[in-house]
Amino acid sequence: MSNPAHSHWGPPLEQYTPYYNEAAAHHRIEFTHDLIAPAEEGFDAIFKIAQETDESKIEILARQVTLQMLRSVMILSYAASGLVYYARPLLIRGSIRLMKTVRPDQTASPFAYEYGYLCFNIVKIALGVCLLERSNLRCLARLVELIKEEPNDSVQSILAGYCSNVIMVEISESTAGEGCCDWMFGWADPPAGRKYSEPLITRPDTLDLINILWEDRKVFFRALLSTYTPGTSIILLLLWQYVRRERILQETLFQTSLVKIFLDLTRRFTLVAMPDDYIIVIRASNDAKENYAKWQDSKAVDEEDSRNIINAYIKGIPPVERTVYRQLVLAAYRFLPYFVLQIILPGTEDLFPQLVGTMLGRLWDMILWEELDHDIMIVDVIATGLLDILDLPQRLEQQSPVILEILQTMVQNNALGLAGFAIQRLDLTKVTKEGTIWNDSGMQFRHTVLSMATVLVQAVPPGVIPDYFHEHVAEWLKHVQHNDFLLGIVDDSADAISALKFRRELLWNTIEKLGQGDDVLYLNGILMKVNCGYARCPDPAWSTMPNFGLDYRRRSKTSQGIMPEAINLSGQYIKKEWGYCLKIGRSGEGNRRSFQVQMTPLRYFGEPPNPRALHA
Repeated sequence: MSNPAHSHWGPPLEQYTPYYNEAAAHHRIEFTHDLIAPAEEGFDAIFKIAQETDESKIEILARQVTLQMLRSVMILSYAASGLVYYARPLLIRGSIRLMKTVRPDQTASPFAYEYGYLCFNIVKIALGVCLLERSNLRCLARLVELIKEEPNDSVQSILAGYCSNVIMVEISESTAGEGCCDWMFGWADPPAGRKYSEPLITRPDTLDLINILWEDRKVFFRALLSTYTPGTSIILLLLWQYVRRERILQETLFQTSLVKIFLDLTRRFTLVAMPDDYIIVIRASNDAKENYAKWQDSKAVDEEDSRNIINAYIKGIPPVERTVYRQLVLAAYRFLPYFVLQIILPGTEDLFPQLVGTMLGRLWDMILWEELDHDIMIVDVIATGLLDILDLPQRLEQQSPVILEILQTMVQNNALGLAGFAIQRLDLTKVTKEGTIWNDSGMQFRHTVLSMATVLVQAVPPGVIPDYFHEHVAEWLKHVQHNDFLLGIVDDSADAISALKFRRELLWNTIEKLGQGDDVLYLNGILMKVNCGYARCPDPAWSTMPNFGLDYRRRSKTSQGIMPEAINLSGQYIKKEWGYCLKIGRSGEGNRRSFQVQMTPLRYFGEPPNPRALHA
């Protein structure tokens, strides 16, 4: 049951959020002078609050700022030419002070009512417009042009995107780098040639806003999840730059609680980001990674808040066909699971299977980008992700039905295939980038993979081995044989030989953990009898991995879609298509078991497998 509407603050969250949807955000109005008079009345009332020095009088003045006044101010933001009226720094301070007056139950909770939500949006729009004006007076004119050129996009999305681009240009061209934002906000003297202006927002006012968002973070996050609110990155930019400056000044406050607040709010802003917010979110997330160790202090307010965060991660940010989307996923989303795990509270266990599926799906997506972004350290990505996933079953009782659901989800998303894919890319000689959480020396990854195998086996009833493990006998055999083949042709490099032996040992240890060692040895003995009749095979004796030595990228087009061909195990003949490997099926029990060998498309060696299926 929702709270009743307030006489001054208006509808509560459950009632106002449906009206601020995507259709409403994309609504445009024609700018007319009839809009100015009611908006100016609201502006003047907000200015009085901003200029008031007596704290005791602010509450009295706030009662004179009605909800209808705030709505009239917001209406201007739906017209391209109306945005220029927001280029007034007093709007920022006055609206922040108004947010503090929304205090149901004597605790500031501005997002609990439409009144506070509108104040937040006025702060966001005014801050963005003022930054554009301070950067370059022509920026405002260009903003109006962009809005008119893009009639199908929301005004606030265009504002956020353009503001992000302008800020990034300022940072790249300034000798101070990110420090250029200090003078733009008014916290430092401007560089030569730049006009001095009054602060857009003082540091105390910024801290007030941070504390408001922090104290109301549960309702704030729920409000942004329930509405279509583009441009929140403008507020994140302010928080990020404030924390960056405090860190430089080495103030005690930063060393204690502020960094934890910043990390929590940054993750929440990331989870509700819109495409035009991505640029700022990437930069803020990169800064947040430097304090990764402090994420363990993140806590959800209660079970409802925990569920909202988990569901937001599962839902994901809107994908777009732009490089910036991949950059954001790699900069922020590969680390978000750790944050999500920290805020999990009892009562959310029913979400675990879907959460695991989402985490695995995102890992497969990032793998598929390996060739698009050479900065991806693929083993680091997979190792970090698998370690996060393994945290969830350990939170449950061993007989919990949720564990079996998690296991099924791992099967559906081919978790073992993901691990095998990464093992073949272990590089014991690679130097880890500074700041990387995982190094891929191999030992940490080995521990993660073996832990995953242990969890999988322990998740099923004693004596029952899922078909999934049997399916992977053939897959892991390919990995083992691939390493054996490479050991046979590698030069005398000690590093190369050591890496291959390490991978082979890890493969066998994992197979043994899964209880499949005997099957693999048996199959290996059978398949060693097979000779390859393919004319271009570099070594027919290595027919257990028919594609060895061949370049899969030169696959014949005619081989695509060919039905699997049976292999003659007598060793007399084998029909082989370019780019295909062996598939082995298992049936029967004990001494009566039998195996069927077929040709199936190559999946793991050289190209990513289909993340959603075991078989191509």
